[in-house]
Amino acid sequence: MTRQKKPQLRKEYLFQKTTNSLRRILLRNNNNFYPIVVILIVGFSSLHISTDFSLIDSTIATIPPVDQNYQINAYVEPTLIAQYPSDRYTSGLGFAMRDNYIYSSIGNNPTIIDVSNNSNPTFIAEYTNEQSSIYALVLQDNYMYLGGYSGLEILNISDFDSITKVGSYNNTGDVRALALQEDYAYLAAGSNGLVIVNISDPTQPVEVGCFNDGGDTWDVALKGSLAFVTDSKTTLDIINISDPQNPVKISHFEDEVYDNMRGLSITLNDSYAYLGTSHYGLFILDITDITHPVRIGHYYGKFAGEIGNEGNEEFITSTYVNEKYVFETAAMNGLYILDASDPSNPILIGQYTSHNILYGVFLHESYLYLQTSIDGIRILNLTFHSGNPPRDYSGLILTLIIVPIVGVVIILPLFLKYKRKKKMEKMVNLFRSENTKK
Repeated sequence: MTRQKKPQLRKEYLFQKTTNSLRRILLRNNNNFYPIVVILIVGFSSLHISTDFSLIDSTIATIPPVDQNYQINAYVEPTLIAQYPSDRYTSGLGFAMRDNYIYSSIGNNPTIIDVSNNSNPTFIAEYTNEQSSIYALVLQDNYMYLGGYSGLEILNISDFDSITKVGSYNNTGDVRALALQEDYAYLAAGSNGLVIVNISDPTQPVEVGCFNDGGDTWDVALKGSLAFVTDSKTTLDIINISDPQNPVKISHFEDEVYDNMRGLSITLNDSYAYLGTSHYGLFILDITDITHPVRIGHYYGKFAGEIGNEGNEEFITSTYVNEKYVFETAAMNGLYILDASDPSNPILIGQYTSHNILYGVFLHESYLYLQTSIDGIRILNLTFHSGNPPRDYSGLILTLIIVPIVGVVIILPLFLKYKRKKKMEKMVNLFRSENTKK
């Protein structure tokens, strides 16, 4: 029998998730007025609604079948083993890895670091950047492509002892992310949208195309002839880039429950897109049909505060997917490690808290590299454990400490007051009894 979960009411819609589908039920008053009060009686196999309202029932997402024998029986323990640099506070933004070297903008200078020994990262070379902030970094052949406040910068890194700037394109505005494919660079350029630059000659990059729907563009990921772009207006746009000079929008993601979301980050893996948002958490989308991407999974931090509240700190700045594991940075809320074997139900199996903003995450072997706002690049070692995680007795211990204190401070005085009152009543009754006898 199909297992049904408790329906959730959102505005005029009722959403009900079953084992293999997500149902959307539209409730409307027959006079075209939305109901103020709706009484729903949910049975084991049916849903009953007052006849004053019409019901439109549609299945909006099919959830892939999952091996029913599979159970989450592991947890991950991330441990900080090093950070670069270790002698000062500075940012580490943008990240790439090649062989045993990592490339990142450390304190605004593109830097090459040897991590053949991850517990002791070693400086190799850097380029003194005289431009404004750098946010993104990508390698291709002997070149390093940088995206930042001043647009696109291109460095020749064939000789670590003599890194040189060979080209730039500065008419894009603020470049927050970039992706390369063949002879083109695709730039997430803030209010300027998606800017496409021909880099066949790195010394003379030339803009050839642009897509801008009026939103603020944050991230871009490529899959063949498609560009997936996050922005503040439509959350996620899917764009046909088969002709770089004429990018055409195919569709966009619109969630059935939450609206007014702002897309921040995007990662693609097979037929799934992992969409990071501000204030709403991580969404796992099925992109098999690119004309209609649908949400099949969602994760929101347990202690992140009210979902959608502008005051919470749940900014999903990046995600990295490796097989069934999803690693996501949530700005000030730290790092979440999820098991997404069942994409419809990602489960938290590890967490790392940080005192500063996390901007990006990268996995290599059993090591995680975190881009931070003031601690440069943090390197974590991941230890995978079988069985259940150790129980957290801190809550029980705290309760055992607090309860006696509450008892002494509050309950005991009340009890003593009650005893005195009873004693006084007894004495008064005894006095009255003796006067009556007399």
